[in-house]
Amino acid sequence: KKMSYPTVTTSAWQSVANHTVEWIHTNGVCFDNLEAGRSSITQAGRGAFARRKIKESSLVVPAPLIHVSAKRTLDLYDKYTDDDGNLVRGDNVIGKQLMINYCFGRSDSSLLLCPSTSAAWINHYEEFVHQEGEIKIANASQKRQANAKYHWSHWNELNKMWLNSTFRELANERNQVLSLDIIATKDIEPGEEIFLNYGKEWVDKYKAHIRKKSGSQSSRSNYVSPYHANSHIQAPIRTEEEQVNTPYAPNLMTVCLYRDYEEDASDYLTEDDLSLISDGDMKDVTLPLTTFEYDEDDVNANYWPCEIHDRQNNNTSGDV
Repeated sequence: KKMSYPTVTTSAWQSVANHTVEWIHTNGVCFDNLEAGRSSITQAGRGAFARRKIKESSLVVPAPLIHVSAKRTLDLYDKYTDDDGNLVRGDNVIGKQLMINYCFGRSDSSLLLCPSTSAAWINHYEEFVHQEGEIKIANASQKRQANAKYHWSHWNELNKMWLNSTFRELANERNQVLSLDIIATKDIEPGEEIFLNYGKEWVDKYKAHIRKKSGSQSSRSNYVSPYHANSHIQAPIRTEEEQVNTPYAPNLMTVCLYRDYEEDASDYLTEDDLSLISDGDMKDVTLPLTTFEYDEDDVNANYWPCEIHDRQNNNTSGDV
């Protein structure tokens, strides 16, 4: 059968332009309660933090969902070069696209539901570590708890209809039609990190992942996070010669920050230096140069791979 439903517009302004402020206060939902920040869970990367106080049972953030009917579409395959020099996809699955980590799903279904808002930043509340052959909860004394849960959105008129549809009907639908709400299970203070309980199945699979990583040759014992390495620098960055005997972790690389120099840079840079910067001819760069284009709005984007060939003391600020 053919499903019919209200027209979905692509403009947020169009959705409220014909309504009064009072109507918006009564019927609207708030999307900006969260902001991204470094998660308190060591290896989680970013997390979701409250921008303002959120009362218990209140909406933390809505989560309109992108539905992916076949999770195999997120498979990553090996590649090889054919006789004509073309890069061709192979037949062997070697991993999953990163997007799958941010989606809701079940092991007995091919369907994925992927949040399209900041709800995707919310982490599972527990942190696990591999110690003495066992998977244990890290920092157990902190007793971190989930402070949010999710349920189907009440404000989305499409939910009820599409939750009664068949899998095939949903798979054939190209518009975004389902949505969840993230709800506070306790009062949440400004700056507090938001956590969900991902469920036992996720926890069991994540523990299995840790065991596999710990038992492989690419064990995390050889891994050092860039954040940790930069936070614990107690000596100058090592030269090429020094790294022969004391190399950095294999996942790390040394980079140099460069800026968009003005003409007066000639006062302290040699002609060779200026030529190197203006020509973009950086030695031994194997990554695409566009990766390191100058961006005045994002200083972290302005790094080039580099190595220190020699170090001298300038008698003022230490080693250079």
